[in-house]
Amino acid sequence: MSSPPVIVVADAEHAGGYRALELERAPLELWAPNEVMALIAHGEPAVVLLDAGYDPGAGLLLLSDIKRLRPEVPVIFLTDVSSENLVLAAFRGGAREYFRKPIGILELQEMVDELVRFRRTAFERRVSMQRVKGDERSMPLHGLTSDLPAGLQRAVRHIQKNLAKPLYLDDIAREACLSRYHFCRMFRKHLGLTPMKFILHLRVERAKGLLKRSDMTVTVVAHKTGFNDLSEFSRQFKLSTGLSPVAYRKSCRSTPAVTK
Repeated sequence: MSSPPVIVVADAEHAGGYRALELERAPLELWAPNEVMALIAHGEPAVVLLDAGYDPGAGLLLLSDIKRLRPEVPVIFLTDVSSENLVLAAFRGGAREYFRKPIGILELQEMVDELVRFRRTAFERRVSMQRVKGDERSMPLHGLTSDLPAGLQRAVRHIQKNLAKPLYLDDIAREACLSRYHFCRMFRKHLGLTPMKFILHLRVERAKGLLKRSDMTVTVVAHKTGFNDLSEFSRQFKLSTGLSPVAYRKSCRSTPAVTK
């Protein structure tokens, strides 16, 4: 069975640069914005690179159409113009990542390969689990041990999937099919910290990765990692890392090499 393709959606003016992508795990296909929805309606791509060029409004509309039809497909949103409102609109519209061009081809290539690898692994494990009748095991967690009880695995997946949104203890405990009291006790027993400290740890780790990118303001990073208050984000980040978000960003070496 052939692998689902990585689809680049770009007009002729912007499509050429993407031919330099040398992906390890999926074929690359280039499609014009007015043709891609018919393709996506008939098959699910591995990843979509949506290049909005100088018309981010049209890009956001297309992003909405893609996510409505294929909500599970990761979409990387790229544009030649940017503003904080546009970044927030793209993330709220369901974009997995956002870049203002130019962007390093190797950085983009690594990100796409990682998304393809993660989606393929998740799919293979899901199919494998479906073949085991009555088996309580769940898909192993990304970056965590699969030895957790099934209820805690569901809870952690819920946290990882909704990290940018408000997370409430009662909702997370419900994912584990446990009372709030028993959930907190089991969570601490198996993971060594409380659920809320675990959430904070994941949010700060994700923020560290996003702060290495120069196209995101600290406000956008805070929003994308679930902090609605910028001062609270700065306070928690400094408590965890010893540096403010701005100081941490300055300490990170930025990547040169760009492409369009």
